Amino acid sequence: MKKLRTDQLQSGMVVAKDIMDITGKLLVAKGVTLNELLISRLAQRETDIVWVKSDEEEISLSPKEIEGIKEEIRENLEKRFHLVAQDPIMRGLKERMFDYLVERRIE
Repeated sequence: MKKLRTDQLQSGMVVAKDIMDITGKLLVAKGVTLNELLISRLAQRETDIVWVKSDEEEISLSPKEIEGIKEEIRENLEKRFHLVAQDPIMRGLKERMFDYLVERRIE
């Protein structure tokens, strides 16, 4: 499995992990073969990272890869919640979303 930026994606690559937006909505399911239209739509939706299958398929993610995923999610949530960072309810929501999105991405 390889982690690529959307500008590195090419038609014919196969998605290795579900691609979701910041709210957890599924954009592209695991196993879908990418084409130019899908790549363009992912770029428009500001999808930063996509996991694609590689020739030497890994069995599980390394701790470093897991930390990278967590950091990516954390950065995206900080961007989305920066205007309401002082609101305790929104902080709690952000924490729950972080846990949910990490679980979905790492499974």
